[in-house]
Parts: sequence; structure tokens; C-alpha cells
Amino acid sequence: MMLDVRDIHTYYGLSHILFGLSLQVSKGEVVCLLGRNGVGKTTTLKSIIGITPPKTGQIKFKGQNISKTPTKRMVKLGISFVPDNRRIFADLSVRENLEIATGVKSGAWDLDKVHQLFPVLKRVENRRGGNLSGGEQQMLSIARALLGNPELLILDEPTEGLAPLIVRELEEQILELCSTGISILLAEQNLKSALKLANRCYVLERGQVRFEGTVQELAENEEVRSKYLLV
Repeated sequence: MMLDVRDIHTYYGLSHILFGLSLQVSKGEVVCLLGRNGVGKTTTLKSIIGITPPKTGQIKFKGQNISKTPTKRMVKLGISFVPDNRRIFADLSVRENLEIATGVKSGAWDLDKVHQLFPVLKRVENRRGGNLSGGEQQMLSIARALLGNPELLILDEPTEGLAPLIVRELEEQILELCSTGISILLAEQNLKSALKLANRCYVLERGQVRFEGTVQELAENEEVRSKYLLV
């Protein structure tokens, strides 16, 4: 098991956000967290990578308990996180943004391999990060995460706010990424993207898992979709 999250309770200050949430990601699997805004998807991801550690419960990565591991150590362990605000360096060029991340953890991913997956980043390598389109910024932040050579890549709303054409391109690139054997956990509001990319889904509502199953099972379950996903 790559990732095993067991019965976590997470708070923001006094606000109780996650209520006994559990999920698993196997090696090479793509798992999607689905749900409306504010149901706890981002908090779940932040709990896993230590930004908002859970108060109780356990998070294991490859059998090791990482519940209290600081965020800055996650890349060394093999977990990379791409936040929904992308967090690229606006004043640095694309190439400089990528060079910062190289060599953090050795492995197959280097600049050449990243450029093969995202050819546009090679074409705009001298452009400042702040001058990129939303789609280019998203590709840059995923590329930067890959240079940490993760075994588990965590993506928060990767297609949010992107034009349909860019969404399709990004979906193809993520699918290509899946074929390399990397495990991916993503939060998504776009059901169409989730069904295309994921093997399994967890549907969240008010900090709890309301449905867990394969994408096929979710596609066939109209009740869950209409009740929790408004589709």
C-alpha cells in the first residue's frame, strides 16, 4: 500500500473539518477525491502532507507513519504536492523555476524528461513565471513537483479555471504520467476529468467519505452523483 489514511480528524483552529476520514492509494493507482466546494478535499490533502496535521488518526506512507512528519520532509520521503494556487515564482523564468527543484531527490525525472511531457515549457523557458497562462503555470507546477522524483504525486484541483482545450491537454499529460507507474491522488470538482483519469473515487461531504468505489461504479450510481456532486 502506497498511502493509507486511517480515521483522521483534522481541525482549523476550533473548527472540526475532517471527521474520521479514511482512504487508500495503491502503487500505480490514480485516486480522486470528489465533492462540492468546502467539503474537505483540500484539507484532506493538506493533512496528508503535514500543512494541517490531523489531531487524531494515522497516515502511513509505504508502511511508515508520517502523521507528524513536517511538510518540508515530504519530498525526501517521496511525496510531491501541487497546491491549487500553483505557487510558482512569478519573477523567475520557467527554466529557473524548474532548476530550483532539480537534484532534490535523485531519480528518473530531469529537465529533458519534463520537457518531453510538457513541450510547451521548453518553448517558453525564458519567459517569467508571472507571464504564463493559467495552463502553462499549472504544467510548470506539476513539472516542478516531478523533478522531486515522487512516488506519490498529490494534485489539488489541477483543472480548475482552465479552458476546456487546456483541460484536455492536461488530462492527456496526467494519463501519460500514470503510465510511468507513479501513484496519484487528486482532488477534483470536474467529474468528467475525474472519470477519465482515476481508477477509484472517494466522494466527500462535510468532512466524511460518503461513497468509495471504482469510476465505473460512480458512473453508474446516479443517486450519489445527484446527491453529492450536483450532476
